[in-house]
Amino acid sequence: MRKLNQKGFSAVEALLIIIILLLIGFIGYYVWHSQHETNKTYSSASQTAQSSSGKQATDNTNTVVLKEWGVEAPYNGPLTLSYAIGQGTDTNSAAFSSTQLTNASTDCIGRGGAIARYASDADATNLGGDGKTVAQYAGTLAKGTYAHVGDYYYFFVHDQGACGDNPNTTSSLQQQTNNAVKALVPKLKAVKS
Repeated sequence: MRKLNQKGFSAVEALLIIIILLLIGFIGYYVWHSQHETNKTYSSASQTAQSSSGKQATDNTNTVVLKEWGVEAPYNGPLTLSYAIGQGTDTNSAAFSSTQLTNASTDCIGRGGAIARYASDADATNLGGDGKTVAQYAGTLAKGTYAHVGDYYYFFVHDQGACGDNPNTTSSLQQQTNNAVKALVPKLKAVKS
């Protein structure tokens, strides 16, 4: 009897090939997943570090969100804005800066203008509306200079003081940051849930 020359894979060889492919696939997934988790960790660490000096005001959707107040505004400018709510117990003022301004001088942190928040029925004397409520005072202003969201009115407060060691660099960046924050105010609206 003559042996025939057999070609092809036996069941054992096919099983080994499948096991090797599954092993390669699992290793690839494991490496990808580990890298993805590492990126998440670095991102969380970065956000935590930033929140210690102020909240990041922008995200990937080009929106400035002031979570503490529940308001947001679209922003497409070149600056990376950040803010800090109030000093001490004052929770009605958000002092802004930009990464670019802070990089020019750490003396400029929070010196990019502010957004002040007032209840509708609050006294507007310190805004220039003697004897008026904030709502009445806002009614005397031009549209586009304030925002009314819920029970609050929002106004821009320009930072007049110069900051930094190099006035040529910082004054320009400070003005750009002030202008960016001023442009946010009339666009403020309630955060979408």
